Amino acid sequence: MKINKKKNAIFIMLWVIGSALWVLLYKESDNIEAVGTSLFAVGGALWAFIQISRTINNSSGHRRVFWKWINRGIAANGAANGIWLAAALIGISAFPPSLADVLWLASYILFLCALLYQLFIVSREPVISIHMFNVSVFMIVSTAIIGHFFTALALELFDYSIINSVINLSFLLINSTLLFAAGYLVYLLKAKRDIAVVCILIAAFSFQSVGDFHAAYLEIVGVAVSPGNFNDVFWLAAIILLGVAATYEKIGLWEHNWMIRTDIKQPFILFPAAGITLLILFTFNSYEWRINILSVSIGIILLLFVGRNYIMNKKNSNLIQEYRHLAYYDSLTGIYNRTSFKINVDKAVAVARKEKTELSLLLFDIDRFKVINDSLGHHVGDEVLMETAYRLKNGLPYDIYRLGGDEFVIIVDDVRGNKALEAAAQVKKAFSKPYLIAGQRISITPSIGISCYPSTSRDSDSLLKSADAAMYAAKENGRNAFVFYDEKLHKKLSRKMIIESELRQGLIRHEFTLHYQPKINVQTLEVCGMEALLRWNNRKLGSVSPYEFIPIAEESGFIKLLGSWVMNEACRQAQTWKRNGIFQGTMAVNVSVHQIKYGDVLTMIREALEKSKLAPEQLEIEITESIMQDVDATSVIFDALRAHGVRVALDDFGTGYSSFHVLKTLPIDTIKIDKSFIDDLSGVKEQSLVKAIIDIGRHLQLEVVAEGVEEEVQLDALAAYECDTAQGYLFSKPLTVLEIEHFLSQHGSKAL
Repeated sequence: MKINKKKNAIFIMLWVIGSALWVLLYKESDNIEAVGTSLFAVGGALWAFIQISRTINNSSGHRRVFWKWINRGIAANGAANGIWLAAALIGISAFPPSLADVLWLASYILFLCALLYQLFIVSREPVISIHMFNVSVFMIVSTAIIGHFFTALALELFDYSIINSVINLSFLLINSTLLFAAGYLVYLLKAKRDIAVVCILIAAFSFQSVGDFHAAYLEIVGVAVSPGNFNDVFWLAAIILLGVAATYEKIGLWEHNWMIRTDIKQPFILFPAAGITLLILFTFNSYEWRINILSVSIGIILLLFVGRNYIMNKKNSNLIQEYRHLAYYDSLTGIYNRTSFKINVDKAVAVARKEKTELSLLLFDIDRFKVINDSLGHHVGDEVLMETAYRLKNGLPYDIYRLGGDEFVIIVDDVRGNKALEAAAQVKKAFSKPYLIAGQRISITPSIGISCYPSTSRDSDSLLKSADAAMYAAKENGRNAFVFYDEKLHKKLSRKMIIESELRQGLIRHEFTLHYQPKINVQTLEVCGMEALLRWNNRKLGSVSPYEFIPIAEESGFIKLLGSWVMNEACRQAQTWKRNGIFQGTMAVNVSVHQIKYGDVLTMIREALEKSKLAPEQLEIEITESIMQDVDATSVIFDALRAHGVRVALDDFGTGYSSFHVLKTLPIDTIKIDKSFIDDLSGVKEQSLVKAIIDIGRHLQLEVVAEGVEEEVQLDALAAYECDTAQGYLFSKPLTVLEIEHFLSQHGSKAL
C-alpha cells in the first residue's frame, strides 16, 4: 500500500497541535479540558493501532512479532485513555491507582517486551549475546537509583502508599529501560531504514518519558494528576510517533528480520563495570550504611557477573571440545581424521627411530567405490563409509583413520613377526560379510597397500606415499588384495615417474614417430589401407613400448596432447601420399577410451581433417570395445563421426565387452577380430568362432578385419571364411614412412 507521507505529517501536526490548543483554551474548565484531551488521546491511539495493524499484515518473521507486541501496547494505552475519558465524562477529576493505571503500565511493559524480543533475537548471535546481560544490568542500576531517591522521598515526605510508589517507580524505570534498549538497537542495526524506524521509536519513548517524569514531579510536589494537562500532549505525541514508525517501515521492500551489523566489537564490559561503580559510589554516600536498595542491587549485579562468567566459560569449554572434535575426528564416521593421523604417525616414527624398532602403515580403500556412489547415490556411499568405519573400529585392535573419500589407514607399530600381515587379514575379514545398505546386499572388497619403516621408507611422508603406491599396485593386481611396497615396486614406480616426466619433453623434442602397417584385401591381396601406430624412442629410456607409455599418458592426462599430435600427423601423411599418388586407401588411427570420455575428440578430428585437407572418408577411427560400457554416450559420438564421413572401427573385438545385441545397434563400419583368435585358428572350436564372427559381420554389412595374421594357413582359412581384410607380420611389420613407401614401390598394389 502506498503511503502519503505529506498527508500523514499534516494530520499528525494538526492532531497534536489541536490537543495542545485544547489544553490552553480550556485550562480554566477542568472537565471540558479533560474530555477533550482524552478524546484526542483515544483518537491518536486508534490511528496508531490502524497504522501498525497494516504494517503487521504486510510484514513477516520477527518484524511481524515485534509490531504485534507494539500494537498490543497501543491497544492497552487506548483502553486506559478510554477509561480516563469515561471518568471525565462522569465528572471525576482525580482518583487513586485504578484500572487505567494498570492498563497504562501494561502498555509500557508490552512496549518493553517488543524491544526485549528484538534484542533476544539478535542475541542469538555469539558476537552480541552480551547485550541482554547489559540491558539487565541497566534495569537493575536504574531500579536502584530511581527507587532509592524517588521511593524514599515519596514515602517520607508525602506519605505515599507502597502501591502508589511502586507504580510510579515502574513507569519511570520502564521508560528508562525503553530508551536504553532502543538506543542499543540503533547501535546494533545495519540497515539505514531500520535505524530510522528505531530512532522514531526513541523519539516516541522520549516524549512518553517527559510526560511521566513530569507527572511524577507533580505527584511529589502534591499536585494530583488528572486528565487535561500538558502531560497528555506529550503522551499523545508518543502514541502518534509509534504509529509513524510503523508507517515509515511499510515503505519499500523489507527483509523478514532486522539486519544486524557483523562488525560489532565487544567493549561492552565497560558498561556493566561503569554501572556497578556508580552504584558503589551512591552506596558510599547513602545514609547510615544500612542495607538498602543500592547495596542489594550491587549484590544482584555481582551474582549476574558470576552467573554470566560461568555460562560463558561453559560455552567456551563446549566450543573448545567441539572444535577439537572437528579438528581431529572425521565428521561422517566419527573416527580419527587426517590431522590426527599426521600427528600420530609422526610420533610413531619418532618412537621407532629412537627405540630402533619397526612399524608398518596399512593404507586401503574400497574397490569400485565410485561405482557405488554413482549408481546407488551418495547417501548410500556415506552409509557404506559409516558401516566400514564401524566394522574396522570394532574388529581391529588399532586406531583407524579416515584420510578422505574412501581411504582409510592403520598404524601398526612395534612390528614383530607377521603383525602387518595379520592386520591386513583382519582388514579383509572386516569386509568379508556383505553390507546391507538401503535394503540391498552389497559385496565390498578392499585394496591394501603396506609400507614399512625403516626398510622402505624413512619418514612419515614417504611411508604414506609408499603405501599409496602399493595400494594402487594391489588394484592393478586384480583388487581385493594387499601388496607390500618393496624394491621391485619402487623401481617400477620410479620408471613410471621418469616416463611421465619424459612424455611432454619427448613431444617437444620430436621423439615420437608414426609407423604404418598395411591392411590387405584377403581376396585380392591388394593394399587397401594403413594403420598408424605410435612409437617412442626416448633419449634416456630408449625404445618404450606403447603398452607401457600410453596408460601413463592416459593417467596423467597427457593423452589429449599426444592423441592430437598423432591424429594431425596421420592425416597429414595420408594426404601427402594421396597427393603424390603413393597411396589412396584409408588411414586408420587409434583413439583411446580416455580421449572419448574426457576429451573433445570430435573437434580434434575435425581440425585435423581441415588442416590436412584429407577427405573424411579416407579416415577411420579405431576404438577398443571397452567403450561399449557406455553404449548411449558412445553412439552419440559415433553417429557424429559417421555423419561427418569418418569411418568407425571396433578394435580387439571379442576380448571383453562384446555383445551381439549391442553390435547390431552400435553405429560402426568395421570390426577387427583380435589376434588371440587368429593365433588359435588350428583348432576346430577356434575356426568355428572366427567363422561365426565373420558371418555376423557380413550379415550386418560390416567390414571384418583379422589382426595378427602371421602364417599362410591363417590367410587361407580367412579367405575360405570370406573375411574382408587382414593385417599382420605375414604381410609386413609396422614400418617407417620411408620403409612403407619402399614397400609400396616394390610390391605395387599386391602385398604378396
